[in-house]
Amino acid sequence: MDNQQKVLLEQKKKQLQLQIAVQKEISTHISGWLSIYDEILENEVDHTIHEIEAYDPETLVYWQKALNEDPLATYHLNSQLLNFNKETWVQLAIYRNFPSQNPLRFVPPLSEQHLTDDVKSLLGAALKQCNFTDDAELYLCYLYYYPVIKIKLSEALKHANLLFDHPLEDIALISLDQNWLFFKSMEDQYYFGSKAV
Repeated sequence: MDNQQKVLLEQKKKQLQLQIAVQKEISTHISGWLSIYDEILENEVDHTIHEIEAYDPETLVYWQKALNEDPLATYHLNSQLLNFNKETWVQLAIYRNFPSQNPLRFVPPLSEQHLTDDVKSLLGAALKQCNFTDDAELYLCYLYYYPVIKIKLSEALKHANLLFDHPLEDIALISLDQNWLFFKSMEDQYYFGSKAV
Protein backbone atom coordinates (compact mmCIF):
# COMPACT_ATOMS: atom_id res chain seq x y z
CA MET A 1 0.00 0.00 0.00
CA ASP A 2 1.55 3.30 -1.07
CA ASN A 3 1.31 6.58 0.86
CA GLN A 4 -1.58 7.92 -1.24
CA GLN A 5 -3.66 4.81 -0.51
CA LYS A 6 -2.86 5.13 3.21
CA VAL A 7 -3.99 8.75 3.20
CA LEU A 8 -7.24 7.86 1.39
CA LEU A 9 -7.86 5.01 3.81
CA GLU A 10 -7.32 7.32 6.79
CA GLN A 11 -9.67 9.90 5.28
CA LYS A 12 -12.39 7.29 4.78
CA LYS A 13 -11.89 6.04 8.32
CA LYS A 14 -12.18 9.58 9.69
CA GLN A 15 -15.33 10.25 7.63
CA LEU A 16 -16.92 7.04 8.91
CA GLN A 17 -16.08 7.98 12.52
CA LEU A 18 -17.66 11.43 12.05
CA GLN A 19 -20.77 9.93 10.48
CA ILE A 20 -21.13 7.43 13.33
CA ALA A 21 -20.62 10.23 15.88
CA VAL A 22 -23.52 12.21 14.39
CA GLN A 23 -25.76 9.13 14.28
CA LYS A 24 -24.98 8.49 17.94
CA GLU A 25 -25.67 12.13 18.92
CA ILE A 26 -29.01 12.06 17.11
CA SER A 27 -29.97 8.73 18.64
CA THR A 28 -29.04 9.86 22.15
CA HIS A 29 -29.89 13.57 22.16
CA ILE A 30 -32.58 14.21 19.53
CA SER A 31 -34.65 11.08 18.81
CA GLY A 32 -36.26 11.02 22.28
CA TRP A 33 -37.05 14.74 21.99
CA LEU A 34 -39.10 14.27 18.82
CA SER A 35 -42.16 12.89 20.65
CA ILE A 36 -42.05 15.94 22.97
CA TYR A 37 -41.70 18.23 19.97
CA ASP A 38 -44.60 16.48 18.20
CA GLU A 39 -46.86 17.51 21.10
CA ILE A 40 -45.64 21.08 20.88
CA LEU A 41 -46.43 21.15 17.16
CA GLU A 42 -49.80 19.36 17.51
CA ASN A 43 -50.91 21.88 20.13
CA GLU A 44 -49.77 24.79 17.96
CA VAL A 45 -47.48 26.26 20.60
CA ASP A 46 -45.96 29.40 19.08
CA HIS A 47 -42.17 29.05 19.26
CA THR A 48 -38.93 28.93 17.30
CA ILE A 49 -35.98 26.58 17.54
CA HIS A 50 -33.10 28.64 18.93
CA GLU A 51 -30.25 26.17 18.50
CA ILE A 52 -29.22 22.56 18.25
CA GLU A 53 -26.14 22.03 20.36
CA ALA A 54 -23.50 19.99 18.55
CA TYR A 55 -19.91 19.09 19.39
CA ASP A 56 -17.62 18.90 16.37
CA PRO A 57 -17.68 21.37 13.44
CA GLU A 58 -16.09 18.67 11.29
CA THR A 59 -19.41 16.80 11.49
CA LEU A 60 -21.38 19.58 9.77
CA VAL A 61 -21.77 17.78 6.44
CA TYR A 62 -23.12 14.68 8.24
CA TRP A 63 -25.52 16.77 10.29
CA GLN A 64 -26.76 18.43 7.09
CA LYS A 65 -27.36 15.02 5.56
CA ALA A 66 -29.15 13.69 8.66
CA LEU A 67 -31.37 16.76 8.97
CA ASN A 68 -32.57 16.20 5.41
CA GLU A 69 -33.38 12.52 5.90
CA ASP A 70 -36.13 10.77 7.85
CA PRO A 71 -37.06 11.09 10.59
CA LEU A 72 -35.60 14.60 10.98
CA ALA A 73 -36.54 15.92 7.52
CA THR A 74 -40.20 16.10 8.63
CA TYR A 75 -39.31 18.81 11.14
CA HIS A 76 -37.52 21.16 8.70
CA LEU A 77 -34.59 21.70 11.08
CA ASN A 78 -32.05 23.91 9.34
CA SER A 79 -28.33 23.20 9.70
CA GLN A 80 -27.87 26.90 10.54
CA LEU A 81 -29.41 26.04 13.93
CA LEU A 82 -26.37 23.92 14.77
CA ASN A 83 -24.23 25.58 17.42
CA PHE A 84 -20.72 24.15 17.63
CA ASN A 85 -19.54 26.85 20.05
CA LYS A 86 -19.89 25.08 23.39
CA GLU A 87 -19.20 28.28 25.33
CA THR A 88 -22.46 29.82 24.05
CA TRP A 89 -24.73 26.81 24.60
CA VAL A 90 -27.83 27.76 26.55
CA GLN A 91 -27.81 24.50 28.48
CA LEU A 92 -24.24 25.00 29.66
CA ALA A 93 -25.20 28.49 30.82
CA ILE A 94 -27.85 26.89 33.05
CA TYR A 95 -25.24 24.69 34.72
CA ARG A 96 -22.74 27.54 34.90
CA ASN A 97 -25.15 30.14 36.34
CA PHE A 98 -27.03 27.74 38.60
CA PRO A 99 -24.39 25.23 39.76
CA SER A 100 -25.94 22.05 41.10
CA GLN A 101 -26.25 21.47 44.83
CA ASN A 102 -26.16 17.72 44.24
CA PRO A 103 -23.21 15.88 42.65
CA LEU A 104 -25.44 13.09 41.28
CA ARG A 105 -28.19 15.09 39.57
CA PHE A 106 -28.95 18.68 38.68
CA VAL A 107 -30.49 20.58 41.60
CA PRO A 108 -30.23 24.35 41.11
CA PRO A 109 -29.24 26.47 44.12
CA LEU A 110 -32.69 28.00 44.48
CA SER A 111 -34.60 28.01 47.75
CA GLU A 112 -38.06 27.74 46.24
CA GLN A 113 -39.11 24.12 45.88
CA HIS A 114 -42.62 22.88 45.14
CA LEU A 115 -44.50 19.76 44.15
CA THR A 116 -47.51 20.48 41.97
CA ASP A 117 -49.84 19.14 39.31
CA ASP A 118 -50.74 22.68 38.25
CA VAL A 119 -47.58 23.98 36.60
CA LYS A 120 -49.42 26.91 35.04
CA SER A 121 -50.34 28.36 38.46
CA LEU A 122 -46.85 27.77 39.83
CA LEU A 123 -45.20 29.37 36.80
CA GLY A 124 -47.62 32.30 37.08
CA ALA A 125 -46.65 32.75 40.74
CA ALA A 126 -42.96 32.53 39.87
CA LEU A 127 -43.31 35.12 37.14
CA LYS A 128 -45.00 37.58 39.51
CA GLN A 129 -41.62 37.91 41.23
CA CYS A 130 -40.06 39.14 38.00
CA ASN A 131 -40.47 42.20 35.83
CA PHE A 132 -40.98 40.27 32.61
CA THR A 133 -43.53 41.49 30.08
CA ASP A 134 -45.91 39.04 28.37
CA ASP A 135 -43.92 39.26 25.14
CA ALA A 136 -40.58 38.59 26.88
CA GLU A 137 -38.86 35.56 25.41
CA LEU A 138 -37.47 32.60 27.31
CA TYR A 139 -35.44 29.54 26.40
CA LEU A 140 -37.14 26.18 26.90
CA CYS A 141 -34.76 23.27 27.37
CA TYR A 142 -35.33 19.57 27.85
CA LEU A 143 -31.95 19.03 29.42
CA TYR A 144 -31.05 15.62 27.98
CA TYR A 145 -31.64 16.80 24.43
CA TYR A 146 -29.73 19.16 22.14
CA PRO A 147 -32.48 21.35 20.64
CA VAL A 148 -33.30 24.55 22.54
CA ILE A 149 -36.64 26.29 21.97
CA LYS A 150 -37.34 30.02 22.22
CA ILE A 151 -40.83 30.86 23.44
CA LYS A 152 -42.69 33.97 24.60
CA LEU A 153 -43.58 34.13 28.26
CA SER A 154 -47.31 34.37 27.50
CA GLU A 155 -47.13 31.24 25.36
CA ALA A 156 -45.10 29.35 27.98
CA LEU A 157 -47.70 30.26 30.58
CA LYS A 158 -50.62 29.31 28.33
CA HIS A 159 -49.15 25.87 27.60
CA ALA A 160 -47.21 25.30 30.85
CA ASN A 161 -49.01 22.10 31.84
CA LEU A 162 -48.34 20.62 28.39
CA LEU A 163 -44.70 21.75 28.20
CA PHE A 164 -43.82 20.37 31.63
CA ASP A 165 -45.93 17.20 31.53
CA HIS A 166 -43.05 14.87 30.73
CA PRO A 167 -42.15 12.44 33.49
CA LEU A 168 -38.49 11.53 33.87
CA GLU A 169 -37.38 14.74 32.16
CA ASP A 170 -35.42 17.66 33.56
CA ILE A 171 -37.03 20.75 32.00
CA ALA A 172 -35.92 24.38 32.25
CA LEU A 173 -37.25 27.77 31.28
CA ILE A 174 -34.47 30.33 31.47
CA SER A 175 -34.47 34.04 30.69
CA LEU A 176 -32.52 35.21 27.66
CA ASP A 177 -30.00 36.93 29.93
CA GLN A 178 -29.66 33.55 31.69
CA ASN A 179 -30.18 35.05 35.15
CA TRP A 180 -33.63 33.61 35.97
CA LEU A 181 -34.61 29.93 35.98
CA PHE A 182 -37.79 27.90 36.32
CA PHE A 183 -36.86 24.23 36.60
CA LYS A 184 -38.66 20.90 36.92
CA SER A 185 -36.60 17.89 37.94
CA MET A 186 -37.33 14.36 36.78
CA GLU A 187 -38.67 13.79 40.31
CA ASP A 188 -41.31 16.47 39.62
CA GLN A 189 -39.77 18.97 42.02
CA TYR A 190 -39.94 22.60 40.91
CA TYR A 191 -37.40 25.33 41.59
CA PHE A 192 -37.42 28.93 40.48
CA GLY A 193 -35.58 32.12 41.13
CA SER A 194 -32.76 34.39 40.09
CA LYS A 195 -29.07 33.71 39.83
CA ALA A 196 -27.11 34.50 42.98
CA VAL A 197 -25.18 37.75 42.58
